[in-house]
Amino acid sequence: LGRDQLDRLHFRIQQAAPTAPAYDLTMVRASKAMLVILGLSLALLVGVRVASRRRPPNPNSGSRAAPGVPMCWPVCRSAPCQQVSRSTSVCAACDSSYACHPAGPSRHAAARASEAPGVELVGNLLRAAQLREAAVAQSIQDAGARLASARANLSRAAALLAVPPRQLPLALRRPPPPPAATPISVLPPNPATYADASCHPMAHAGYSGGSLNWGMSFKVASAQECCTACRAHAATCIPGAGAVAYLNRTWHGRVVQEHCAKEMSSNELGTHAAQPCNVFVYCPTPLSEGGLCWSNDVWNHTSGECWLKHQPRPERPHAGAYGAYPSGYRKKHRTAPPLVQWMSGSLHTGPATVDGPHWHW
Repeated sequence: LGRDQLDRLHFRIQQAAPTAPAYDLTMVRASKAMLVILGLSLALLVGVRVASRRRPPNPNSGSRAAPGVPMCWPVCRSAPCQQVSRSTSVCAACDSSYACHPAGPSRHAAARASEAPGVELVGNLLRAAQLREAAVAQSIQDAGARLASARANLSRAAALLAVPPRQLPLALRRPPPPPAATPISVLPPNPATYADASCHPMAHAGYSGGSLNWGMSFKVASAQECCTACRAHAATCIPGAGAVAYLNRTWHGRVVQEHCAKEMSSNELGTHAAQPCNVFVYCPTPLSEGGLCWSNDVWNHTSGECWLKHQPRPERPHAGAYGAYPSGYRKKHRTAPPLVQWMSGSLHTGPATVDGPHWHW
């Protein structure tokens, strides 16, 4: 092969090499190396054939050399070839790039004619290698598309079959959605919270006032019974009545007779002479929900407690706790629930308006 053709062959091989797939790159490079070796072998064979070929000089060339003697062509046609070795001759009076050839119409015409079959073979081999590289690249692209489709189908199938996320491949796992916030709601209705309208029942309220009994041992089944006990106390326990019985209280099948107290006491006002009941506080929390009513004291108040109290203005009862506990209050008292668990009532004949809350911090 000629020098310029070998350069083009080398350039085409360099262009094709970076596009080869990773897993087939070694085989393609080995094939190209074999092509280069084959091209060099063909070039050597052609060179030997050209060197061994002898043609008579052109009679129209005007050469002064003897017939049959190779001449320098085309510039130094009159200069004879100088024998350098047994197989090599050069033009003594010309540039070394003009080798000795038999006289002819152009430079290296015979050599070029003999090179044509070898160049065509090498070009065909290169084109075959390029087609193979394109086929491998297309195969990789098709495999990627099939893999993406398979992953999508597997994800849909897992969703239909309700496969737990931990059993899915890592590539298909998705983080679970965050849990929905649980809204704060009022206590669910239960029979213990019922009281008629004349009792002015108020949920999530703890009324203040002087206590006329010890509610932790004075338990009834509902807010209505607690309101009835307050009415009985107001009707019987008037000032000066003494320790007379005003109620037969029933709790868990046991009947207890209750008597009027001589004194009433509260954290806010201290101890005073007993007055008739006009407000009450009841714990309605059922056992299924814990059975407790939180209060800012040292006691564990339980379901069914009924506290009979007296306030100077039952039409506007003073509430030490009412509604939802403030966030700062709950930070200080970490056992406090979101809402007041007590319920209260007033025996005022007209409408009653809550005065509060007045939190005891």
